[in-house]
Amino acid sequence: MTLALPETYMDHLVAPHHRGDVEGAHAAGEAGSMVGGLGVRITLAFGAEGNGDARIAEAAGRSFGSGAGVAPLSFVCSYVRGQSPALARTLTSEHVLDELGEGVPGRVPERVRLATAL
Repeated sequence: MTLALPETYMDHLVAPHHRGDVEGAHAAGEAGSMVGGLGVRITLAFGAEGNGDARIAEAAGRSFGSGAGVAPLSFVCSYVRGQSPALARTLTSEHVLDELGEGVPGRVPERVRLATAL
C-alpha cells in the first residue's frame, strides 16, 4: 500500500511559487552544490511597514541539480514573504516538512526530506 502524495507538496512541486531571482535583491544565500548533487539559491528583497519594521517584501528561489529541492524551496519562499526577518529565521526544516506533508510524518519522499535540510 502506498500513500498518495500530499496536496500541499504536489502544489509546490508541480507549480512552484516564486521561482527565479528577485530583481534588485538585498540578500542572497546558497546551500549545497550548484554544480552536482543538490543546491538551492534564495534571493530576498526587504521593505518596511508603516511603523518602520523591516519585512521580507519578495522572496524567490532556484533549485539546482535535482528536483528534490523544488517543493521545499517554493514553500519557504511563500512562507517568508511578508514576514519579519526575525520570524523567517525561526523557520525549521521540520516545520517545512510538516507543512508539505500536511501534518503526517514521512508523507514526502526521502530525497525531499534530505533536500529540506538545505
